[in-house]
Amino acid sequence: MRFAWQNMLRLLIASLMTVCTFQPAGSLAREYLDIYSTGIVKFPVAVPDFEYLDSGDDLSGMVRKITDVLSNDLRISGIFDVRAPGLNVDLLKDEKFGDHDAVNYSQWVSLLKVDGLVKGGYRYRRDPKTKSTLLSIDVYFYDLTIKSPILGKRYEAGVEDARRIVHRIGNDIVYKLTGERGIFDTKIAFSSKRGKYKHLYVIDFDGANLRQMTRGPFIDFSPTWSPDGKYLAFTSISPADSSVKLNALSLHDGQKKLISGFPGLNTAAAWSADGQNLAFVLTKDGNPEIYVQDRRGTLTRLTKNWSIDTEPTWSPDGKWIAFVSDRAGSPQIYIMDEKGGNVRRLTYEGNYNTSPAWSPRGDKIVYTSLNNGDIDLCLISPDGSGNRFMTRGAGRNESPSWSPDGRLIAFFSNRLNTSQIFVMEANGSNVRRLTMSKGEFSDPAWSPRLDQ
Repeated sequence: MRFAWQNMLRLLIASLMTVCTFQPAGSLAREYLDIYSTGIVKFPVAVPDFEYLDSGDDLSGMVRKITDVLSNDLRISGIFDVRAPGLNVDLLKDEKFGDHDAVNYSQWVSLLKVDGLVKGGYRYRRDPKTKSTLLSIDVYFYDLTIKSPILGKRYEAGVEDARRIVHRIGNDIVYKLTGERGIFDTKIAFSSKRGKYKHLYVIDFDGANLRQMTRGPFIDFSPTWSPDGKYLAFTSISPADSSVKLNALSLHDGQKKLISGFPGLNTAAAWSADGQNLAFVLTKDGNPEIYVQDRRGTLTRLTKNWSIDTEPTWSPDGKWIAFVSDRAGSPQIYIMDEKGGNVRRLTYEGNYNTSPAWSPRGDKIVYTSLNNGDIDLCLISPDGSGNRFMTRGAGRNESPSWSPDGRLIAFFSNRLNTSQIFVMEANGSNVRRLTMSKGEFSDPAWSPRLDQ
């Protein structure tokens, strides 16, 4: 629950009552990194410019686009220490692309202090059926310690999909190192007010391809992704009749469907990880209570309390729900089981704790906390131990959302005077600004991994 949202909630209550795979010699199926270990040492990797494999020169700027997008993907993943060859670019002169024996393995290690090397080459070809231009990229990822490539693949798609191809390359490199697919095909949804109304937008995880998703005379906010990535559930207020409804937006065709339109509030939606249940908040029976609706439309009330109960978030196994309640006099984080029983209070530090988000592994909950006048993000274990700050005093920091691999957290902050979306590593380091456009941005929601 955002602090502005808490006030608005009370006011509303009052008023409403194609891929080809090479098999390089020596390829391994082992995992190199445990991305969930404490104090992970980032994997040092060199990413020299990709090569144009056809005759002549390519003046389109594609080499820079491919190299920069991949380097940026790996760098902001929180897993890699990306290093460019720089003055050591002469290493490449004696290395014929695709000739693994010609790679100067020991020199890459000694000069750049890296353990991995990404080498790529690209060319264009004409699709015989559509007559369109295709971009074909060959990539090798070398383990310099064993002097052998552990990944070799060809990626091909239309030239207009260059960024998408490169994201796939990054995902495959992450998989080779960690045994878990990367997140470079993910997106972040959020709400933005530009003018009189507020609408939903979606942006790539790296800040590219901003798209407006909803339109019309509505105030749309609090988006949440379905586990299959096909829908966004969100709260929509109609100024015309003051109704507050829950809708679902199809990412396929842009069609909007009503989820819940009871009299009063319909808000704070949260899908279970298996997509079988949707938790949300209704005031149809009086004060705000948490309900769960299954795929058949059966509605079950979970909380029965005189207080405000809101902002449910599911544990990954679907057995528990964390939520916000002011039953102790101020908003705090509580946990209950999937049936509404076994309720226990989680947070005791800070007098205003809201916006819980359960980590993909289920071992942490990040939340927003008002403490000594500062609004920051905190991290706590589901058993109440290990509570600590993730941000500290740099503006208002609210509404956290986990990346699907649990390595990154998106949130919004006014640390630069306007409300913008930021992303940081899950230990609170390497904060970067995601949104660069004018306007106010809030309510980030990280998508699941999306099909390419």
